[in-house]
Amino acid sequence: MPVVVPSAGAENHVTTYERDNGTTAGEALARVTAYAAAFYKSFGAAINPFSVPQFVDDVSHVLIGMAGANILVDYATGAKDHNPYFVGTGHYPDTDLRAIFQDGTANQPYHYWFYVAVSFWNGPKVALAGNVLHEGVPPQTGRSFQDLALGAMGVDLGARLRSGLSIHAVSDWIRSTLMR
Repeated sequence: MPVVVPSAGAENHVTTYERDNGTTAGEALARVTAYAAAFYKSFGAAINPFSVPQFVDDVSHVLIGMAGANILVDYATGAKDHNPYFVGTGHYPDTDLRAIFQDGTANQPYHYWFYVAVSFWNGPKVALAGNVLHEGVPPQTGRSFQDLALGAMGVDLGARLRSGLSIHAVSDWIRSTLMR
C-alpha cells in the first residue's frame, strides 16, 4: 500500500511506491487514475464539470509533470523538471500492455497520458497532429508504431473525458483497451 502524504490535492498523495515496486505500465496507469478518481469520492466532493479538469490535472502532475491548458508551453519549457509530484519516466516496463502498444521501453505511461492531457485541454485535433508529427518526422528519437498507436489511444481518452466520460470509468477503460 502506498504511503499517503496529507495534502490539498490528489497529486500530492502519490509517492515513489508505484515506481519502486516493479509496477508495469498498464498497472501504473490504472492504479494512478483509480486513486485520483477515488479522491473525489472519499472526500465527499461532488462530481461536477470542474472535477474532470482537476482529475486530468491531478493525474498529469504525477505521470507527466505538467498540467493545464498551457501544457504545450510547459512541455517546451521543461516544466516537468521542476514538478515535485512527477514520478519520472523509465520506471514502468510495458509488458502488461497489448502487443500493439509495446515498444520495449519503460516510459509508456508518460507517453500515453501526455496525449490524454493535450487532447483534453487543447482538443483531439491538436493532440493527434502532435502525435503524428512526433512519431513520424525525423529527427525525433524513440519513434515507433507502438508509440503512435498508444498516443492515438491517449487522444481518444482525452476526447472521451472532454465529452463526459466519468472519471470513475477511466481505470476500467485503461484496463480494457490497453492491457492484455
